Amino acid sequence: MMNNIFLVTLATLVLCSCSSGITKSRVCTLENFDALKGCKSHTEEIVGFPETVIHSFRANDFEENTKVAVNWYFESQGKFYLIDSFQYYTREKEELIVSGIDRNFLQPGNFVVKVKVQGTDQVLEQEEHFTIVSSGEPSALMLLVGNIVDPNGYVIQPKTYFSKTDDRIYVSSYIYDVNPNQNIIVRFKQVDVEGFEREFKTNVGPYPKPIFLFYANLPNVKLPLGEYEVQILLGESTFTAPFYIDETLQSEF
Repeated sequence: MMNNIFLVTLATLVLCSCSSGITKSRVCTLENFDALKGCKSHTEEIVGFPETVIHSFRANDFEENTKVAVNWYFESQGKFYLIDSFQYYTREKEELIVSGIDRNFLQPGNFVVKVKVQGTDQVLEQEEHFTIVSSGEPSALMLLVGNIVDPNGYVIQPKTYFSKTDDRIYVSSYIYDVNPNQNIIVRFKQVDVEGFEREFKTNVGPYPKPIFLFYANLPNVKLPLGEYEVQILLGESTFTAPFYIDETLQSEF
């Protein structure tokens, strides 16, 4: 399911015998997060797909500029795939370290967050596990916008800024748990001014798959410059991703 990811092997957990340590290492969602204290409690199972999953911990008694790496993995058929990473350098002897992963990286299954803190003479590793369970409600995940898709319609080069030279603007998403004969609406909308809006609708039919790839495209013909968003509407829920048409920014993001 996850695209554009590479295979890694999780190392054996190693813990050095030193005074420094990792405390209050927890996984949670935004509802259980405090900006000053981190995750208030550990979450092992998350039902549904929250906007953000957070991992926080305190690095105690490490030197300034100690290197911290936080890697997020997804488990599939006994193998672990790296899906996101976070690099940091400590600035205080006792510091709250926070990293997060948004819903576009989530899907039902098992995840591992692996922490590695490396000082001048010590290395400390720790990992936390959590599971995502589908709530059974329709959802759109891995909602990506870009100008290149693979043969299946999946956006393989996501980008945020487009210019007049881009022929089309593509959107792709994995759709979960839609109801029979449910409509899916895709809306491209300019949001910084009252103006451009295009809407497309399709029906999933009487026997939809529990998970399937959905994609659409918008011809980039005489579109006004400005801020846009693409919306996928599933029943009462709306899922959005931003993009811009701006001739002043030519580099890809």
